[in-house]
Amino acid sequence: MLSSSSSCEGDDGLIPVAVKVLHPAIERTLRQDLSIMKGVARMVTWMFPSLHWLSLSDCVDDFAQTMKAQVDFHVEAGNLERFTHNFESNDAVVFPRPLWALTRPYLLVETFEEGRPMQDYVSGRRRDPRLAELGINTIFKMERARSGAVQKRGWLSGLRVRPRLPQAPERRLVVLDCGIVTRLDARGEKALKAVFSAVANNDGDRVAELFLEHSNHQCDDPAGFKQEMRELVTAALSKNVTLQSVQVAGLLSSLFQTITKHKVKLDGSFSSIILAMMVLEGLGRSLDPTIDVVDKAKPFLLSAM
Repeated sequence: MLSSSSSCEGDDGLIPVAVKVLHPAIERTLRQDLSIMKGVARMVTWMFPSLHWLSLSDCVDDFAQTMKAQVDFHVEAGNLERFTHNFESNDAVVFPRPLWALTRPYLLVETFEEGRPMQDYVSGRRRDPRLAELGINTIFKMERARSGAVQKRGWLSGLRVRPRLPQAPERRLVVLDCGIVTRLDARGEKALKAVFSAVANNDGDRVAELFLEHSNHQCDDPAGFKQEMRELVTAALSKNVTLQSVQVAGLLSSLFQTITKHKVKLDGSFSSIILAMMVLEGLGRSLDPTIDVVDKAKPFLLSAM
């Protein structure tokens, strides 16, 4: 995708806008890529029948639906509007507003937001621990309504830090790209809260039970699965879960290895959230490695329980 920005000048109510234009060849390329992925999924399943439980073709179909939404800017405009509504009471987090009258499936026109790229704050003298807390709180609030936004050009490229304005928070986070968004239904949200609450309470057995209850699986050793999950959770909570003391990406990688070993297939929304947390680790570690992730998560986990 190509993106550019332009501004309308004058005192007649015109506002600066950013314009995103869909590359004319992107849809054809996407169809080709998805066709290749589908073929590879079928071939791998044929070559390794033991992987049939993963339903790789179904995973590709689910991924295809998500990616097809990415090439329709009406979808992204709707996501921006939804997040603007969800964060309307939080002045520290800003989303561009879509201009619906000018937006088309191949063209997105939105308000232009000034700010510095997040890269400027993850190293050097601009390093600001306050942004770590703001970013993590933003992610956890988002997780209550969806399973994660993945940036087409990378995590940091979709974030800006807005300068301080009169009567505004000292730091404001601008989230620019909401092209890929998945949502949890009420049942999925309840299950997600239960999983994270069980982790916070150091209850690995309950975590395993929830994974088995809310997933398709062919686990023939539930007791062994519970034992490994109990060890995983205990090891993670042996000390404060700070980004300095715990490699979150490594911890989640171990989680994926455990569920794969026991043939537990997580719901796609759960997987998206776990991957979002892995991305979050890199940003948070750069801004403030001492922040306690579980402590910050508790208010969001315990609300609306």
